[in-house]
Amino acid sequence: MSRYTLRSIQALFLTAAVIAAPAGARDPGQAPASHDVDYREVLETIIDTTERNLYDPAQLDHPAWVGIKEAAEAPLPAFDSRAAFSRWFWQRAQKLPFSHYGVTVQRPRASGAAASSGDGKSADLYELERLEAQTVYLRVRSFSGRRAGMESVIEQLDRMAPEKLILDLRGNGGGSVEAALPLANYLVGETMDGGAFVTRRWFDQHGRAPTGDDFAKFPPFTAASFRLIREGIHTQEGLRLQLTGHPSPFTGRILILTDGDTASTCEPFVYGLQRSGRATLVGETTAGKMLNGEAFAVGPGLTLFMPTADYYTVDGKRLDGRGVAPDIEVPSADALATAVELLRG
Repeated sequence: MSRYTLRSIQALFLTAAVIAAPAGARDPGQAPASHDVDYREVLETIIDTTERNLYDPAQLDHPAWVGIKEAAEAPLPAFDSRAAFSRWFWQRAQKLPFSHYGVTVQRPRASGAAASSGDGKSADLYELERLEAQTVYLRVRSFSGRRAGMESVIEQLDRMAPEKLILDLRGNGGGSVEAALPLANYLVGETMDGGAFVTRRWFDQHGRAPTGDDFAKFPPFTAASFRLIREGIHTQEGLRLQLTGHPSPFTGRILILTDGDTASTCEPFVYGLQRSGRATLVGETTAGKMLNGEAFAVGPGLTLFMPTADYYTVDGKRLDGRGVAPDIEVPSADALATAVELLRG
């Protein structure tokens, strides 16, 4: 079972592609006290925002959504903090048939401070180590960094010139495609379709899941960024992920370590490498939390994180709610030792 908890979801919020705030929105650092927040109005805003922006409105034909709407008509608890409201909403939201959904409390920022957009330091995100003469271990804690940071890691890895690579994605809750694409290109080494994001426009127009023939009609994107994804999600029926390869790709053996917290951006990454035969997965089934998420301001100091596009693999599978099963199943704690022994054999 996935250990994808409220804390994990809140970490995902920090790497959202966009925060859509209404004009004139109050700076979160100046949000009023909790007792001044009209939580019924917040809940009504959440419902309206969800119904207008969720990738597939048919997903709301679910008892859990009916329950949330009924709660908006009934007396609400006396919340003593925004965090209490967030927890209350989370208890209801986790019953819905999709991931990437919940409310988080915006962190106040110092006056004049710039808004963060996922500028994680490489030293915090990546760990690169030679384990044995021809085996290198690369841990990616998150894909929340920038493309340049990942490209720097790839350059270091390329200079080490290993024959075998252990890529550790255990506990990696995802991040942005912008950071993941360079590594995928380096490991795949050739042009390859990587599945597709399918948007609200598609489901409003067609009311069904897309087929392989439909994927071919979606515009491709190869150098993902927050801006490109955001624009495409709201202007296209779908976006086709396309790997372009690398001028000096890694051609050795690859083992990828996964567990129940390997989520979101990681999941199409590991599925594509597994399906292409480029990598063997060792560990546990991934979280099954793969959708494109965006953040919307829904009240003073409160942000709704919600899915605005579904994801389908190149062979038409959804990963949300399913995850990616490993080739060699072992407990997460034993995955690294197992991988090392496999590479010695």
